[in-house]
Amino acid sequence: MALAGIATTWGFIGLIVRQIDLSAVAIVAGRCWLGAAGIGLGLLVVCWRTGARPPRPLRPVLTAVCGGVLAVHWLLLVAAQQQAPLGTV
Repeated sequence: MALAGIATTWGFIGLIVRQIDLSAVAIVAGRCWLGAAGIGLGLLVVCWRTGARPPRPLRPVLTAVCGGVLAVHWLLLVAAQQQAPLGTV
């Protein structure tokens, strides 16, 4: 049921982006910060429950590069959703 909800919500992102009166950069920055906060909170809760130390990235440079590529992808996607017809995007 959760997967169906996520898939349905994902389909509405283009419509939501068109209604928000912010630049693509501001939307993506908010999305990145919200995702980072969610992952950080999840790690804190798991570490607090298990008593474990937070994990270190195995390859910090590769992790940072992948995060940067993902942010650029989101930026281009949101900019396209704001400019082009949603069926094209």
